[in-house]
Amino acid sequence: MTFTHEWQLEWILSHGGSLQELALHTCPIVKNADFEWNVDAEGYSILPWRLRGTGRGRNVAATWKYDSRWHDYFHGFRTRLPRLRQFSFTHDQWLQCHGGPGSVAEAFRASESRLAELRANRYCHMSG
Repeated sequence: MTFTHEWQLEWILSHGGSLQELALHTCPIVKNADFEWNVDAEGYSILPWRLRGTGRGRNVAATWKYDSRWHDYFHGFRTRLPRLRQFSFTHDQWLQCHGGPGSVAEAFRASESRLAELRANRYCHMSG
């Protein structure tokens, strides 16, 4: 999962009355994004396959920014998740969970013994 909008945090926080465990693994916040795409006269995106041979559309560059940071998220967890007892914020365990039916459960069990870590890739920039 990547965090790109405030509603994602609000959805987690909306479970404050019941949420007791929260495990975030390899979940960066996308701070900003630069995109370039074709739009029609009204500014709506045109899918590339619809552009072929039409002569329609103009190329538009846009920048999108998301201002929330992990300290905002952690503050929300602390103040709005009063029942939270188990929290993990790690990176690499899920990279190994694509094996078999029990591998996701194994990754959850392994996360209980991992220390929380703030890695450089906790934020990212997207372009396309």
